[in-house]
Amino acid sequence: MEQRNPLPENPWNLPPKLRDDDEAFLRALTACAKAYFGEAKRCNALLNFLLACAAVFLCLIFPLSLYHSLSGSDSFFGWRLLWVTENSMEPVIRTGALVLARESDFSEIEAGDIIVYACPDGQWNTRRVIAHTGGSLRTQGDNAAEPEARQVTEESYRCEVRKIWNCFAALRRKR
Repeated sequence: MEQRNPLPENPWNLPPKLRDDDEAFLRALTACAKAYFGEAKRCNALLNFLLACAAVFLCLIFPLSLYHSLSGSDSFFGWRLLWVTENSMEPVIRTGALVLARESDFSEIEAGDIIVYACPDGQWNTRRVIAHTGGSLRTQGDNAAEPEARQVTEESYRCEVRKIWNCFAALRRKR
């Protein structure tokens, strides 16, 4: 049985001399593609691709990372989703808010950053860094009048808050 080529030999009906000249061929091919697909179709294709990526994130990655953080596992590719259960950072981070935190190098933390650290009793706290003094961090809650007496060391430091969703605080209060 004879195999047939699904595409004609010259699908764009280009003159033979253009097929020999690569640059002219590419220009002509681009012009034909723009005429065939049009600007609107290209924008729609890009929009559909971006929406598909967002759907994959919302349907797969976000729930997996939420499950990992709530189930007590360490982290999900260096990211953590954490519920804030105290009011020490209000009004910036409300009680019940969800924060996205990223594991980062202790030496990169600067004054003004919001971090998460572990206390000796195992509880994790969220505080703002007010000073980085060599091997430790001095912290203070936005809702506190005085800085914390205990300094955060590299061993107790866990992650840096990158995104805050206070909208979840209202959802958790309605339960």
